[in-house]
Amino acid sequence: MRCVWKSGCEKYDEHMAKVGFIGLGVMGSRMAGHLIKNGHDVTVWNRTASRAEPLREQGAHVAQTVAQLAESSEFVCICVSKSEDVLELVSQFPKSMQGKTVVDHSTIAPQAAREIGSRLDCAFIDAPVTGGERGAVEGTLTIFCGGTQQDFKGRSRLWKRMAPKCGWSARKAAVS
Repeated sequence: MRCVWKSGCEKYDEHMAKVGFIGLGVMGSRMAGHLIKNGHDVTVWNRTASRAEPLREQGAHVAQTVAQLAESSEFVCICVSKSEDVLELVSQFPKSMQGKTVVDHSTIAPQAAREIGSRLDCAFIDAPVTGGERGAVEGTLTIFCGGTQQDFKGRSRLWKRMAPKCGWSARKAAVS
């Protein structure tokens, strides 16, 4: 597997992204929190709606549905626990996602990541994380990104504060 590592990823530009974050468990809630602290316009959604409340208090918008979150976001980040859950969430996206980027931080089967990428009409980055709860809290995660270099390039600015190391792989799935 060929990887390109960038310490600190790319520098932020003046544009702060509209980011949707789905999955507010131990990892996702912290990752979304770092995005809020760094000035991004963040909308969140979680199956258990009460998990969104601490992020609302930090400034996040709370979507009522997955489709509403996807429609209002440039980037849609997903951080859930199973391949089946990611596939179900993606099935709730609007029919067209053109111009958006879907970033899956879940650790799922490579075949599922390839299937998701083929279903979407937008940029898709399979981006599992490592570093555990401590890395999520401290913003020191490592993200392994699979997908096209075109999809990865210019988008890694999103991860600057939550993951000082972003790696790109030429494969559709980051880990296979």
